Amino acid sequence: MPGGEDGPPPTRNWVPARLVHLISRVWLWPALLALVLGLYQLGRPELWRDELASWDAASRSTGQLFELLGHTDASSGAYYLFLHGWMALFGDSVVALRVPSVLAMAAAAALTALVTKRMFGDRAAVWAGIVFVLVPAVSRFAQEARSYALTVFAVALATLLLLRALDRSGWLRWVGYALAVSFVGVLNLVALSFLFGHGVVVAVHWWQRRERRILLGFLAATAVGVAMLTPVVIFGLRQAKIQFDIPVPSPGAVFALWPQLFCSILMAGAVIVLAPLALGASRSHAVGGLAMAALPIAVVWVVSHGGTSYWMPRYLTFTLPAWALVAGAGIAALGRVPAVVTLIVLALLGVPDQRALRAPDAHDWWTYPGAPATPSFSYAGVAAIIAQGYRPGDGVVPVRAIDGYYMIDTGLRYYLPAGVEPHDVFAARTGTELGEFFTEDTADPQSALRDVRRLWLARVNQSADPLDNVPPVDPLEGLPSAQQRALRADFTVAQIDHPSDYATVALLERKPAPAPPAPQPATSTPPANASHKHKSRG
Repeated sequence: MPGGEDGPPPTRNWVPARLVHLISRVWLWPALLALVLGLYQLGRPELWRDELASWDAASRSTGQLFELLGHTDASSGAYYLFLHGWMALFGDSVVALRVPSVLAMAAAAALTALVTKRMFGDRAAVWAGIVFVLVPAVSRFAQEARSYALTVFAVALATLLLLRALDRSGWLRWVGYALAVSFVGVLNLVALSFLFGHGVVVAVHWWQRRERRILLGFLAATAVGVAMLTPVVIFGLRQAKIQFDIPVPSPGAVFALWPQLFCSILMAGAVIVLAPLALGASRSHAVGGLAMAALPIAVVWVVSHGGTSYWMPRYLTFTLPAWALVAGAGIAALGRVPAVVTLIVLALLGVPDQRALRAPDAHDWWTYPGAPATPSFSYAGVAAIIAQGYRPGDGVVPVRAIDGYYMIDTGLRYYLPAGVEPHDVFAARTGTELGEFFTEDTADPQSALRDVRRLWLARVNQSADPLDNVPPVDPLEGLPSAQQRALRADFTVAQIDHPSDYATVALLERKPAPAPPAPQPATSTPPANASHKHKSRG
């Protein structure tokens, strides 16, 4: 009978022990949530000019890619080489180009939880991992075909390896940390500023334990890691003087940074308010966490006054795991119920920006509430208009002289469907031939138009005010004078479209040849002696 001398029958465990163990992992749920949010509407935003540069570089042969890196963007070379191999396996659709960033951010969410667990415990680890995922910038750069998500992952990995080495110092652990430092550097040289925050973590640890080998291990591993980056540093610093045209940040730029760094002014304010609460959980660890979050930003601000500015909010995305770490620790210090309520509020605060960041043109225009509107350029919209009216033999003029960094020609190469291949009439040498991103225009546009009957002109709208995006009435306005003369002499504008607020597409057709002069009727002349005969008759 049930309940006899042998006791009640054992209950059957329907959940395998390994699954229970996996579900209890603090890193699992943040990673899964990051994966879901990263994949959600992944292909909806158009590629913008930076992503098109990634595709352009990665689609070249390895020889052509190394030639490009010898001229420009050497600091992104590792990412381009990775993407080159990735595209060979998975293609170059918008989704395929962005999936590596989604996976990197999911891994970064897991690492954020693991780092927080070592510093503040399990409960704070879960909160920190979820806070990280809820930051709209995490989804934004998870859906970006650039190296930012991989850099976030690399810095989070380096932080975890540092904490492991501090727990039990050993040369193998410091070698791992040195490799992680190099990994960060080959992805983004600006992100090496994370080492200053790590230096504070090491200093606090040494102050508590007075272990000299900790200091020596950190300094040696950092030196080795940076030394392995020597070629990238040399090329990167040399090219930075040419390719970087970023304004030197004013003191006010620090205040403008936060809504751009978090891609949400509300989320930025909430995280910054929660971060100091971590001091109530563990003062020493909170000091280290706050240093990892804030000190790299201060370092980049100072360095940007030294001749070349690197002050770009997206370059500082790698600090987000540290901000999530201290915010998660601060939430955990509130207690269970207030922590849950706070997390729900954070999720709701980020919803408007999460939705906005998935708009078709969001990667080009996103801005925070209250900031001046930024006009967008729709490459897909321009390509759709050209494809709809295309005829074999058509030419194209992707205007490069007006805001050439928009890379209209590259965008058209990506978005025009197969079989729609208008000839770039003014191109003298392509970017691939030059070992650059930008094409060189011909010096003789008149000759380039000799055999062309129809042209598609695609341009960025430009006016005296860069935010005044009113399309020009005359699509040829502002073009180089030689190109204008050639086009005006032989072509007339037959159609004008504006697929986005910053884009104009015009169809130009060759003027009909002037009609030959009509033949004049022949006039009869009387014989030479006719007048004399007339007179004689009189």
